[in-house]
Amino acid sequence: MHSVAVLSYWWALDNEERELNGEATEGMPKAPGDLWTRVIGNWANIIGNTDFLRAWAAGREGVNAGRLSSKLEMHFKNLFENLAKRNREAGREERAELFKDRLLRFVTEVDTGRSLIKQRLKVNVGIESVYLCGGKVFLESIGLLDAAVDEVGRALEADPKDEGLKSLALSLSEFGPIALMMQNKDYGAALELLDALSEEQKKEGGAVRLAVGACLEKGRMHFEANDFDEAFALWKRAAKSCGLGARKARPSAPKTKAPPAPEAQIPAPKPERSDEALIARLISDPNERVFINVLFIMSSVGSAEEEFVALMSRSILEKLKKEDQAAIVRRIPSDAVRNRMMKDLGVR
Repeated sequence: MHSVAVLSYWWALDNEERELNGEATEGMPKAPGDLWTRVIGNWANIIGNTDFLRAWAAGREGVNAGRLSSKLEMHFKNLFENLAKRNREAGREERAELFKDRLLRFVTEVDTGRSLIKQRLKVNVGIESVYLCGGKVFLESIGLLDAAVDEVGRALEADPKDEGLKSLALSLSEFGPIALMMQNKDYGAALELLDALSEEQKKEGGAVRLAVGACLEKGRMHFEANDFDEAFALWKRAAKSCGLGARKARPSAPKTKAPPAPEAQIPAPKPERSDEALIARLISDPNERVFINVLFIMSSVGSAEEEFVALMSRSILEKLKKEDQAAIVRRIPSDAVRNRMMKDLGVR
């Protein structure tokens, strides 16, 4: 693995230098496919593979596996940035964009490999059982991508709340490029890729999760920039994406019974730093936690979007026990929103 990584690195770099310097490449050995893809897969696997680095560093005086991993990662980041810059300066804009994309792929490949190593998942290769390592590019190159996807899927079925496994499944899926944009906080680009998916793909769980996350984060950015209309539009899209649009019909009270007494007005509590801790404790899904935090933000600034507040929050809170619903609703800053939610949920 190490020898192949070294060979692919120097071969790819030599070809790139020759092209940038205008040197002839005729007669040079023909590269097998995209050499930079091999560089990314092989070196990202080495950087994230702590077992290999420890074994390689053993017996080499003054070599620390952790520091070596960090230095290698920084070297390749700087390399891709430099090659993108040099190609742009040479008027090779398309090639510059390629290296910009390769930098993002490299970062994702390293993170995916590190996440996979931590899970300690095994697959059978011939008569041996081996630990999975590397990112999507590396696994595909050695023919183990499908086996890795299946093994991560099985682990996720056993522990569906594991956020590390959820992220890993997305990175290894067909939605990997979108997960890459999300990781780099390029939510606009992520939404563009999501919009380009087929209608069937948009309904898949991974695509829905990414769409919700992209809309929430992009909406948060607009909200912080006081662009409330765009923020609310994105949050509404997020709510629609995860199926929070349908409101359950509330059964009417039997005619023989007197109407319930009006709810007592509960004074708005002062903002407390423990609000987010309470929400995190009671609500496990990270996207749903963000929705409830948005509910607090919107009601605290006197948002007129009460219909959206109810739409996005009621379906989440209905999953909780009544006492937990009440614990959250009582802390909503707005009197009007708080009392409406208490009435809708039937909590005191």
